[in-house]
Amino acid sequence: MPPPRSPRFRAGRSRPSTATGGDGPPARCPATVPRAEPRILMPGGKLTDPFRILFVSTANVCRSPVAELVCRQLLRTALGASVARFGLSSAGTHAAPGVPMDGRAVRLLVSRGLGTEARAFGATQLTAHRLRAADLVLTAGWRHRSAVLALEPAARDRSFCLLELIRLLSRIDAPGLPRDPLARARVAVESGRQLRDEIGHQPRHADEVPDPAALSDYGYAVSVSLVESAVHRFVRFLQPVTCSPEVPA
Repeated sequence: MPPPRSPRFRAGRSRPSTATGGDGPPARCPATVPRAEPRILMPGGKLTDPFRILFVSTANVCRSPVAELVCRQLLRTALGASVARFGLSSAGTHAAPGVPMDGRAVRLLVSRGLGTEARAFGATQLTAHRLRAADLVLTAGWRHRSAVLALEPAARDRSFCLLELIRLLSRIDAPGLPRDPLARARVAVESGRQLRDEIGHQPRHADEVPDPAALSDYGYAVSVSLVESAVHRFVRFLQPVTCSPEVPA
């Protein structure tokens, strides 16, 4: 199969050159062991690994699990059985393994039809092993990305703040993208890296999802909404334009 075409970038920007939650305080719980994603049987009988996306926040009880569960729900709707081509997980930089999701996050996810998944969720601690296994790492903010790079410096080119990646991908012209969702995911990583190297970092506050731990219920909902909106846009990027999911205003 020929490699996917490189996407075109919006007018006014030169194409980049190739360059190298309620996340509150955790409690102590037993450690968990990372689960290996099963390999995928592709057409022609070829086995391949899924594209692994890792979401990262502080305690892994609000922002990152919301991103994981909502992303999985949207991909399942968009891709059907092909959702198995993506392996989704989340972890916290200061997580207590096994701690359940924050109650306010659970209530918000219940209203999205994700109550069963939210109630069954248990926090996971971020490790270098998990980072090495991930094809794309999406963090709630810059502090989390710094923690990612401290654990695994080699993850630099495939780690982004969630809002940062969405901002960068908005500069890519959809007609230049391949139709295959897995190929589009790889384009997201490579093009995001190229664009970041070209235009540099923006003010850090622009790419932060606020920690909802100490916020009012309204502020908490706003923080979760930021995560959901970004994930919607990311899933839309992974789909051909003709069958993109509707993104809430």
